[in-house]
Amino acid sequence: MAVARSARAVALYINGSFVSDKPFPGDIDAVIVLPRDFDTRSADAAQLRALHRTHGFDIERVREGDNETLDYLLHVFFGHDRNNRPRGLIEVIL
Repeated sequence: MAVARSARAVALYINGSFVSDKPFPGDIDAVIVLPRDFDTRSADAAQLRALHRTHGFDIERVREGDNETLDYLLHVFFGHDRNNRPRGLIEVIL
């Protein structure tokens, strides 16, 4: 969450087995909504990319105001499993 705060994230949503009832979750998927002026070449952007390499987090980045992409990610891509069953999603208050 420190990376999200440093990047001035507008919103953060968590998914994956981390939000399931599995006793030992194996993955974390996330959607992070970044400010329109977020610099993808910044140190914060590099830290977000590093989370995948170092911890296996899959983080989808969305620019603030891109409601179509955000809606797709939250309700379609992360919203249902392979069998079209609804999945849990947590919104993190930053």
